[in-house]
Amino acid sequence: MPRLPALPRRSAQGRLRHLVAALLCAHAAIAAAHLPPSEQIQALEAAQATHPDDPELLLQRSAIERRAGHPKAAATAARRALRLGATPSRAHLALAAALLDAGDADQALETLETALDQAPGDPALTRARGQARRARGDFAGAARDLAAALDLTAQPSPDDILEAMSVHVASGDEKGALAVADRVRVRLGAVASIELAAIRLERESGRHAAALARLDRLLAQSPRHPGWLAQRAAILDTLDRGEEAARSREHALAVLRLHPRSRHPERIATLERELHASLAASSPPKGDSAP
Repeated sequence: MPRLPALPRRSAQGRLRHLVAALLCAHAAIAAAHLPPSEQIQALEAAQATHPDDPELLLQRSAIERRAGHPKAAATAARRALRLGATPSRAHLALAAALLDAGDADQALETLETALDQAPGDPALTRARGQARRARGDFAGAARDLAAALDLTAQPSPDDILEAMSVHVASGDEKGALAVADRVRVRLGAVASIELAAIRLERESGRHAAALARLDRLLAQSPRHPGWLAQRAAILDTLDRGEEAARSREHALAVLRLHPRSRHPERIATLERELHASLAASSPPKGDSAP
């Protein structure tokens, strides 16, 4: 029977090295989910004893050092990973995060500028640069970066969207914050946490009709949400539309009567009391009968 040709010695060793490194990385990832940071570091040190130059292990070491509250050690591991051929964007992100944790926003920004020169338009790097600019007090620059990162991300998380909105507000650009919410709604539909933040901004700025329009979009998706119905009534009161406000409160009470009392009983009872009190306050007083 003919024998298969043997792999060249260097190729076989290289494949084995990459396989072992992959297995070690997988083990480290599992450890990260189950062990405290000090034990994760010990597990990685054991892996690094045989694979000291593996950039993936170094990036994991950097992340674990950050979680353990050791930003300088995290930065050292990220720099070493970068020198040893880690994916530049990942290594620069790890290094910038460690530098920000250490309070060195200037160096973090410089690191991210270098990374973006190599990978322009990278959403994670753009978002991180926005965070570095915010840490330096450059809220306008941070707002631009965080908004750009959202546009570059296919499915931005609600936390990322809210972060971009809050930085716009911090820069004095409330309209920019609302524009972020609007662009997200066009792409992803109405997301409750985002729309509620926008409604709060609209109301604080005195744009109650705009707040009502946003809330009605949410209620079109969830028409039996008692809290939103109560908020709708409050906005209608502000707009001097008392009869509609009363109907909205009555609708909210009808929905609450159908809610199971085992879920959030105190919250439901509080909302019911507030709705009844508002209805009583808005009802015209009964006049005395004529003599």
